[in-house]
Amino acid sequence: MLIRPAENRDIPRLYEMLGQILRLHAALRPDVFRADREKFTPEELAELLKREDRPSFVAEEDGKCVGYALCEIKERQSPQFVKRRVLYLDDLCVDASARGKGIGRALVDFLLGYARGIGADSLELNVWECNADAVAFYERMGFKTQCRHMEIPLGK
Repeated sequence: MLIRPAENRDIPRLYEMLGQILRLHAALRPDVFRADREKFTPEELAELLKREDRPSFVAEEDGKCVGYALCEIKERQSPQFVKRRVLYLDDLCVDASARGKGIGRALVDFLLGYARGIGADSLELNVWECNADAVAFYERMGFKTQCRHMEIPLGK
């Protein structure tokens, strides 16, 4: 398996896998996610891949893109917080047909090395509590809860 920066030729597979994640989230939280929409259009993905502050990587197996990690480099400089540089993992997916092979672990391990290389203080992400598989995966990778975003659904 090869992990490398994402390129324009990867956009169709990125778009397909982004759809897998959106459909999963829409099934888990239809009150929040719309399965008939997309997080990024192919054109937005092309623009994202050009940005130095949005490093994006793919896992390639036998010449096929089987996973991705879309990230953002964030500089935290609010007056009440210590100044920090964070590699924020905006989106991670392993294609449904390739799960269970260690691809997600390899992507996270790669990101940890990348984060250290750019002088980041941490690798951070958000995960939906309803996505128990993702929560368990990230906990196995060593992620710890930093804060919680809570809600009281009011029903309509």
